[in-house]
Amino acid sequence: MFVFLLLYLQFSLTEASRSLHQSLDERVYFGLINIIVPETWTASHCQTPLSDAHPISSK
Repeated sequence: MFVFLLLYLQFSLTEASRSLHQSLDERVYFGLINIIVPETWTASHCQTPLSDAHPISSK
């Protein structure tokens, strides 16, 4: 399930970036995107390496 969700998210963001780039005369696109996943998600669940970034808190 995690893998499908991440792949779908990657596809959706790639398509959104492509659409923005084309629609706005090639002035806008998404560069680097960081996805924050719950601490309980492991690299084996996601089948992709996860960084050791520290979680952020919302205030």
